[in-house]
Amino acid sequence: MIAQVYCKHLDLAGAEICQKAGADHVGWQIDLNEFESWESIQTRIKEYVKISEYLSDQKISSAFLVHPTLDGELIKKILDIVRPTIYFASGERSIETIRWLSRKKNAPQIMVPIGVPTKDCLLPDYDPISEMKNYSSFVQWFTTDTINPSESVESFGCSGKTGNWDAFPELIEKSPCPVIVSGGMNSKNILDVYKICKPFGFDAHSSVCKDGYPDLELAKEFAQAVHALDS
Repeated sequence: MIAQVYCKHLDLAGAEICQKAGADHVGWQIDLNEFESWESIQTRIKEYVKISEYLSDQKISSAFLVHPTLDGELIKKILDIVRPTIYFASGERSIETIRWLSRKKNAPQIMVPIGVPTKDCLLPDYDPISEMKNYSSFVQWFTTDTINPSESVESFGCSGKTGNWDAFPELIEKSPCPVIVSGGMNSKNILDVYKICKPFGFDAHSSVCKDGYPDLELAKEFAQAVHALDS
């Protein structure tokens, strides 16, 4: 059972916290809106290389987000430097970009999962099962997610909102790929979720971080609760 921890902010000390907590996947991001040039991006991602290398040495999968962009060449350029295990395609994405990245000659070391919002009243015409089928030949797994009222299927994630648990069993049953569930997951509720579905793993952000940075005790409680489901 995968314990996946996502942090809006991650430095080397935070990566060490995630390792001590027992996380299997550790995710973080680069927000391209913060930079004015490729040179400034390069300066930041040099720091991220150290994080990726540390996690790799610890046998922990690193999951990296690059947003907001649909430019496959730019994404590949950044991934070639940071060299994470996973490129996580959440909100801003296109099927053409994911297809391009999935070709091993373009990003040979990368696994590509995508986030899929569960169906709810905010997007009455959205069908997550169809979304999964559209991407199934290009990705390794899916992660459920939630949507804020101001968002769309192209922009979502890290809302801290509780997911639509009632939708999880059908999603997992009909998904052509494994599913990691997220959306308000924490150490106290994952057993209840596990009782109604058997996901590939659990993902947490809001419940394991403080001000966007990983918290050792919260992350450890979450990872231990996830791994206890294997026993």
